[in-house]
Amino acid sequence: MKRYTSLMAIVILCVIGMMATMPLFAQEKEWSLVGTWVNPAYENSNATPPQNIFKGDGTITTYYHIGDSLPWGVGTYSVESDWTEPGVHWFKVKSTFSQWTYFEIAKLTNEGNTYESVGSWDKYPSSFDKSNNSYLTRNRRE
Repeated sequence: MKRYTSLMAIVILCVIGMMATMPLFAQEKEWSLVGTWVNPAYENSNATPPQNIFKGDGTITTYYHIGDSLPWGVGTYSVESDWTEPGVHWFKVKSTFSQWTYFEIAKLTNEGNTYESVGSWDKYPSSFDKSNNSYLTRNRRE
């Protein structure tokens, strides 16, 4: 009986430990850049890819048409820093492609389903300003 009680105590502690970490997993997924981000309004802009895919392995793929099978650009990205405020998660993201690097300040809102950013080709913008010509927005594609 004593052995059974010890085993049950271990099982209960394991379950409690798993439950304690569940909100962290949900938060990580909710505020993750990993995924497909699209904005059909950029489809014919010839300046802004309407689809970006951030992969968990640190690669980014961009497409100039949402339905394209061949990417316009493939590179790597790194999150230089990130922080959370009520209802928003911020990132400083550096994306490096073969001949250029793009620096952006990005934020996820709408429970992690809207991606907004401002960027620059030479350094991080000094602030997040929606009136900046580089302001972009995309939505998570399920």
